[in-house]
Amino acid sequence: MIPYEKRSDKELFDLLNQSDDKAYKVIFERYWEPLYRRVSSMAPDREETKDILQDVFLDLYNKRGTFESTDSLGGYLYRAVRSRMLNLARNYKVTQKYLQYLTYALGDETPAHQRPDQTLVDREFEERIEMEIASLPSKMRKIFEMSRLEYKTHKQISSELGVTEGTVKKQIQYALARLWSKLSCFFFMFVMLAILILHKLFN
Repeated sequence: MIPYEKRSDKELFDLLNQSDDKAYKVIFERYWEPLYRRVSSMAPDREETKDILQDVFLDLYNKRGTFESTDSLGGYLYRAVRSRMLNLARNYKVTQKYLQYLTYALGDETPAHQRPDQTLVDREFEERIEMEIASLPSKMRKIFEMSRLEYKTHKQISSELGVTEGTVKKQIQYALARLWSKLSCFFFMFVMLAILILHKLFN
């Protein structure tokens, strides 16, 4: 009898389809490392890489008995990895860099030295934020910049500009609403770009 370790992918796939657990174990050992290298090149987080692969192999096991005899084991596994990486590009972990920066830029009074590393932010995205801020009506822009860039309180802004604190608060709210509206579409362009890059890398 041929040892499982020396059987071809097709033989192992056929045995797995017959619910052979030993075939599954050999498939796992044969493909874990090359798949790990592929995923880790795109998802540097080690735990995230392991999670993706565990999902792929669990799905493989759960689908045993449903594969066609013409299916390719390697082809199936690499397609499964690609699918999960594309999904990853759409989820929180990939988009968090841009969401986090946008939150700090538009909706937080945290000093600049406490912000996320600016190398995480694409310069073009940062320039777009600056451009949209510059397009605000002059009074609104002034109040917004004093709040978000100079980190002044509503009371300080009210005193310096001779307006009520209620006016300051409303102007900042209007500015935030306008900027979120303008930048939301631009932000999702980055998500789509990430998806396209991943698609090209896995094809």
